[in-house]
Amino acid sequence: MYKISIDDISKLRKITGSGIMNCKKALEKTKGNFNHAIKLLRKKGQEFLIKKQQNITNKGLVITKVCNNHKKGIIISLNSETDFAARNEKFIQLINKISELAIICNSKEELMLKKFDDGLSVKEKITELASIIKEKLVLTCFEQLEAPYISSYTHQNRIAALVGFSKYINCKEDIYKNVAMQVVAMNPIFLDEKSVDKSIIEKEIKENFEEKNNFFSEKVLINQPFIKNNNISLKEYITNINLNIKIINFKRVSI
Repeated sequence: MYKISIDDISKLRKITGSGIMNCKKALEKTKGNFNHAIKLLRKKGQEFLIKKQQNITNKGLVITKVCNNHKKGIIISLNSETDFAARNEKFIQLINKISELAIICNSKEELMLKKFDDGLSVKEKITELASIIKEKLVLTCFEQLEAPYISSYTHQNRIAALVGFSKYINCKEDIYKNVAMQVVAMNPIFLDEKSVDKSIIEKEIKENFEEKNNFFSEKVLINQPFIKNNNISLKEYITNINLNIKIINFKRVSI
């Protein structure tokens, strides 16, 4: 039998993140061939995950990233089975690294095929980590937004928002962050009344003036009460600043 040194095991463990005994067995089976041992460990990890395909992944983290010129932003969510997994340092490192690739992608499918420096794709990296922490992991969301200026806000990595504005003007009041916080806190569905389809109004509310007003103030972003001053709407808040800034679009993701 090929004799495995502790240094060999430590080296393989550092590369793959697998447990000591799994690394030892893989090296023994491959007679010390690191490349074959790595492939063997990844194959076992994939086989393990097949058994967990039906498991529910409603925990995890949401993260945003905005380009340096603030003209494009992305939101991604990496889901896990437990909060314990989402607090894992490797999990946090992975989602941050994925976000760096996501900002240059235009779809989830493109992102999953993007490769890291070690040659593994995002899909393979997620599978690799899942086999290490013994939980099903899924990249459930990829959202992107483009505008003359993008603002973002994330609450405890559980809810995140991107908001697109018509322009950027430097002012004392951080209108951009405040609006992104509004989207996170109030969960609007529509940007303005024009964006609400008539069929949705007919389905959601009756022909009642009060119900219609409630619908628009709850679901329409610019009509919502401003979270920092419920006496005015978000539209009034923006108008009062008098900078002629308009909200163009927004995205919101939560776990």
